[in-house]
Amino acid sequence: MKETFYRVLAILYKYAEDVAVIDYPDKIERRSIDVIARLPSGRGVLLKVAEDASELPRSEVAELRGLGATLGMPVGIIAPRVGGIEIPAHVMYERMGVPIISPETLEEYLRGQEGVYAYQARDTLRVKLNVAAMREARERLGLSLGDLAARVGVSRKMIYEYERGVSDPTLEKAERIASLLGDEVIEPIDPFDTAPSSAPSHPPFDEEGEARLARELSGEGYTVYHAKKTAADLAARGESRRIIIAYKHRRESLSRLLDRVDNLIRMSRASGSKPVAVVSERREERELEGARELIILRVTSLDRGRLVDRLREACGQETPDNG
Repeated sequence: MKETFYRVLAILYKYAEDVAVIDYPDKIERRSIDVIARLPSGRGVLLKVAEDASELPRSEVAELRGLGATLGMPVGIIAPRVGGIEIPAHVMYERMGVPIISPETLEEYLRGQEGVYAYQARDTLRVKLNVAAMREARERLGLSLGDLAARVGVSRKMIYEYERGVSDPTLEKAERIASLLGDEVIEPIDPFDTAPSSAPSHPPFDEEGEARLARELSGEGYTVYHAKKTAADLAARGESRRIIIAYKHRRESLSRLLDRVDNLIRMSRASGSKPVAVVSERREERELEGARELIILRVTSLDRGRLVDRLREACGQETPDNG
């Protein structure tokens, strides 16, 4: 597992920007985000590294997707295997709406070369087609829909659906189409093109203070997600501002809080978010005062219903959306 993790890090440090390693919790098997990086395209992406993507707990995958949907950032799992089977080069699998690619494919993608050409659809590998290029090539060669269908081994209706973008061919059929019409009819797939469209239900809140803060943020129009397997307890996104919050729990040691905040700040820089720590005691506030960029709020000093107002004042200028 560590060998795969360091291999992925080496690839990211070589080709990506603003690479932030998140090492909280300390055990890699217990966290939902391992790395946040800015792609050559400028998009930030949340990544989880695994030896076998199928062995990740569902809760970790759900949280990765939930944080991506909330912060408006693409997500991905980088693993050499899925279900014990080696992931082929240029193939994208998926689990719970999160794309899965191999370290080799990640490197090709970041280098701007071949990337992904096939994706998993149930038990079949399928390929996206450039429908305009396909139609143009077919007509240039003087082939009717029926002619192409006969050579590919599908119905005329299926070729029609391919050209409309309604259906995607299997890998075998796509190879036949490309051999007849040219490789330009194959449309590369960007595994990190968009953020997840929706977040799964988040786990229950640990304390009432967290729940109250989440309610107030939601009331102000923020989309909020509660996390348990990374440095942030809450992630929130408004129209043009991202916020990630570490909430000091009653039984949490000060050293553990400091570790979380260190990771929270790394997360904030890579994701374009405002880092916020919510504490209950003055001594905790003093320990955190030297942390640059961190917004510190004390629950005990805030009137009920004023958390979001204080947060807005502390944030100052809005953070531009880098999704």
